Amino acid sequence: MIAFTLFVTLIILIALGAPIAIALVVGSSVALAFLLHLPLEVIAQRICSPALSVPLLAIPFFMLAGEIMTAIGVSEKLVAVARIFVGWVRGGLGHIAILTCTFFAGISGSGAADTAAVAAVMIPQMKKSGYEHGFSGALIAAAGALGVIIPPSILMIIYGSLAEVSIGDLFIAGIAPGILISLTLIIYTSWSAKNKVIETNIQIGDGKFSALMIILDGLPALLAPAIIVGGIYTGAFTPTESAIVAAGYAIMLGLIYRKLSFRMMLKCTRHATQMTAATMFVIMASDYFGWIAAYDLIPQSIGTLLIAISKNPYIIMLLLNILLLIVGTFFNTAAAIIIFTPIFVPALTEIGINLIYFGVVMVVNLAIGLITPPLGIDLFIVSGAGRINTNDIMEAVFPFIVILILDLALITYVPLIFGWGLT
Repeated sequence: MIAFTLFVTLIILIALGAPIAIALVVGSSVALAFLLHLPLEVIAQRICSPALSVPLLAIPFFMLAGEIMTAIGVSEKLVAVARIFVGWVRGGLGHIAILTCTFFAGISGSGAADTAAVAAVMIPQMKKSGYEHGFSGALIAAAGALGVIIPPSILMIIYGSLAEVSIGDLFIAGIAPGILISLTLIIYTSWSAKNKVIETNIQIGDGKFSALMIILDGLPALLAPAIIVGGIYTGAFTPTESAIVAAGYAIMLGLIYRKLSFRMMLKCTRHATQMTAATMFVIMASDYFGWIAAYDLIPQSIGTLLIAISKNPYIIMLLLNILLLIVGTFFNTAAAIIIFTPIFVPALTEIGINLIYFGVVMVVNLAIGLITPPLGIDLFIVSGAGRINTNDIMEAVFPFIVILILDLALITYVPLIFGWGLT
C-alpha cells in the first residue's frame, strides 16, 4: 500500500508539472503521515540529513570551477589546441568540436555546461564552412554528453554518495568509456564528412602565433583534468578535496589569462551557488524518498523480482539498460540518479553486480537521454546557443543516439576491457 501510494502520488504530481523535488517531498510525506503514522518532525530530519555528507561538498566547488572556466574563455583555447591536431583533415571542424567537448568534460563535470560552451564557439564556424545546421547541432549535443561521463562528473559524485562507493574509483572508471565514445563520434564524423559537410581549408593559427605557442597557451587548461584525476589516483587528495583544487586552479587560470575580474568572480559564484542549491534540494528530497522506499522494503522487493526474472547478470543488465534509456528520455539526469540509485543498489548487491561498474553504465545511459528527443536537454541548449531549428537537430541526432547505444553495449558487455566486471 505504501509503495502504491508513493509512486501514484509521485506520477500524478509530475504529470501536473510539479518540480521533481517537490513531487518527491510531497509523495513521501503523504506516505509518512497517513500510512506510516510517524511524527511530522521526521520530515525535516530526513530531508536535511544528506546535507551532512562530506562527498557532496564536491558539487559546489566543481560547479564553481566550471563556471569560471567558461567565463574566462577556456573553451576557445581548447578549440585552438584541438585545431592544431585535427583541423587539417576533412571534417576537421567536427573533430575539433568533439575533442573540445572531451577536453572541457574534464573540467566542467556537466553535460549542459560542456554543450553550451562548445556550441557557442564552434557552431558559427561550422555554419561558415558549409556544415548542415542540424548535423552540427546534433554532433555537439552528442559530444557534450561526455560532460557527465568523463571525470570530474557531478552525476558520479551523486551516485557514489548514494551508493556508498568510492567516487575516486568511479572517476577513474569513467575515463575509458568517455574515450571510447569520443573515438566513435570521430569515426562517424570522418565518414559523414564525405557527404554531409563542405569544408574550406582551416588555417592553423592566425599568422602571428605558431602551433607550438597555441599549444603552450592552452596547456594550463589541458592540465586541469590531469591534475584532478591524477591527484585522486595518486592519493594526493580525496575527490572532495579535488573539487577545491579544481576551483582554486580555475581561479589561478583566470589570473594567468588576465580575464577574471572581481565582478566576474561574484557572478560565477552566484550562479554556482544557485545551481548547487537546486541540485542539493533534489538530492535531499530524493534521499527522503529513498528512506521511505527502504522502510517499505521496496528495494528488496525489486531485487526479488529481478532474481525471479533471471539470475543471469547479463539479462538483468539488459533489462536495466532498457529501463534506464527510457527513464533518461523523460527524467532529469540528476533526478534519475537520485531516485533510482537507492532502489537498485540493494538489489544489485544481492545479485552480486559490481556497483562501480553499474554506476558507469547508469551514467552512460542517462547521458544518452541528454540527446534523446523529445526532451533531450542538450538538443535545446545547442538550438539556443547556435540558433538552429530544434526540429533540424532532432532529425539529425538519431545516428548519434545509435552510436552511443552501441558504445553502451560495449561498456556493458565487454567490461573487462575497462578493468571491471559484472561481478
